[in-house]
Amino acid sequence: DFWYWMPIYGPIGLFLSFMARSASKVICDWTAVVQLRHPNEVGGAFFSASFFITIILGMVAADGYKRREDNSNGDIQGEYQIDENVVFYMMCGICLCTTLSYAALLLSIKRKYLTTFISTTTSNEMAQSVFLDNNDDVNKFAIFGDNTHKWKYKIGEDVKIWLNERLPNWLDEHPDWFTDKRMSIIPEEMIMDQELLKRVRLKNVQWVVEEERRGSISMIVPSSRRKSISKSRKQRDSRSLRSIEEGLKEISSEADKSSEGKGGATSSEDTGLEKSCYKEEIV
Repeated sequence: DFWYWMPIYGPIGLFLSFMARSASKVICDWTAVVQLRHPNEVGGAFFSASFFITIILGMVAADGYKRREDNSNGDIQGEYQIDENVVFYMMCGICLCTTLSYAALLLSIKRKYLTTFISTTTSNEMAQSVFLDNNDDVNKFAIFGDNTHKWKYKIGEDVKIWLNERLPNWLDEHPDWFTDKRMSIIPEEMIMDQELLKRVRLKNVQWVVEEERRGSISMIVPSSRRKSISKSRKQRDSRSLRSIEEGLKEISSEADKSSEGKGGATSSEDTGLEKSCYKEEIV
């Protein structure tokens, strides 16, 4: 369970996992951030154990300071020296307040979350449950967002069989959730059909080219300029729409007049108005 959940591998992945595990442990010990009880961090059981160990060690440290002062016979001097009784009772108060705040938290949350504070579920088990405990493709697919070290050794064959059964349908039907970005995270070694692999690779290349094109445009054209262009386009479209509406009103008015006796002359006038409106729209 050492590997961190992010899909980063090799020496960099090992370094990231070591730093993430160490940081989670230190932050949990010193701050008791409740979000760190997540299985991808330190886990519920370790979080609660760390909390109570901190309380116990705090009391032991305060008692040790008190005993040291009692045995010193006043030999220890210094402007920063604190009375041993003050330290002991202060630590007792802090530990008591911390315990009460933790109890208040447990009493105030929804009951279904209480088990998360004593859960022994590991990060690997949670990653595997994403696939095993869900029936719809969208939730099952989320397993590819985790590091493969967390699930491949145990349920890798099941995932491969499921993927190769469903992938042709996704490529043909293009469901809304199956975006190019999601397709790009599918491990190629999980695709057994060479034709499917070619289609996926082609889609991935097209997506990468499109993302690079968008990135290049955003670098070349400043944000303020893009907003200005968008605003001018909206204004131009609005003017064109008004011109078309005015032209249609004029045509309708001329058509009404033609019914009163202008005969064939109206036809040429209408054509002229239509051309005029068309020119205004283009401008």
